[in-house]
Amino acid sequence: IMIPSFITKVPANSVGIKYSAFSGTRNETLSEGFKVKSPFETIYKISTEVQTMNVTNLTSQTKDAQYVTSVLDIKYRVNSDNAYLVFTQFRTLGKMSDTLIVPTTQRVLEQITTKYNVIDILGEQRNTIYAELESALTEEFAKYGIAFYSVSILDMDAGEAIEKAISEEAVAKKVE
Repeated sequence: IMIPSFITKVPANSVGIKYSAFSGTRNETLSEGFKVKSPFETIYKISTEVQTMNVTNLTSQTKDAQYVTSVLDIKYRVNSDNAYLVFTQFRTLGKMSDTLIVPTTQRVLEQITTKYNVIDILGEQRNTIYAELESALTEEFAKYGIAFYSVSILDMDAGEAIEKAISEEAVAKKVE
């Protein structure tokens, strides 16, 4: 009857975090497979699979005082070696998404879009914005034990009036 309290299983693509009411969270992670534990320890499992999150309604201001609303697709995963950092700060991937991924993405996007005017953001500078987003998100997520994989801009909307003006400018350039 006591044997199950000494053994736990960490599933594939996950790591285990040892927690004890006496000593708290251990600064180490358990790899997948069967593991021996004390009956006083609880093993929390955190997925290390790549997570995908659509971050919607990100509103940021541009250099020319216009507002752009964006929808981004973010891919990331918990770093196996530092999963205990995620556990101690957030406990679950859901909380991490709400309290870290969304606000960090919003802040980074705001910092980047204030360098460009709205026409550049929606047009010529889009690849530069991608590169800056990837670099900044990689750096920010690493602080919390998260490996950043990619970002995709699914939509950027500056409002009908701005997009109509951009379209008219593009037509005018084609006519020249």
